[in-house]
Amino acid sequence: VEMYNDADTPLRFQIEEDAVGIFRCKPSNGLIMPHCAQLVAFMFCPSEARRYETVVTCTMNGSAKHAVKFTLVGKGNAVSLNLETKHLQIKPTCTGSVTTRTLQIHNPTGVPMH
Repeated sequence: VEMYNDADTPLRFQIEEDAVGIFRCKPSNGLIMPHCAQLVAFMFCPSEARRYETVVTCTMNGSAKHAVKFTLVGKGNAVSLNLETKHLQIKPTCTGSVTTRTLQIHNPTGVPMH
């Protein structure tokens, strides 16, 4: 998020922390000089595979009158790969030799894997 101060005086901002810690921002507070901007990065750190939603408030110059609310939404996915077999054994190899095996791998999640 880019926060821009179009006033002639500095602007102090404070973004409240998510009580659960799923959403984080950096920096969470600071001073924006007149006619300057500040980038605020939001991070999503889910603890389980589900949808999360919260509202955080950004207070400007310590005044609730000038507060801005951000609705943060994220969906966590469990990372998983399924092999066609329950047991995979790779035999020991000597230097210079190669052992190969072809398997079907299925990604049952919505997370792209490269």
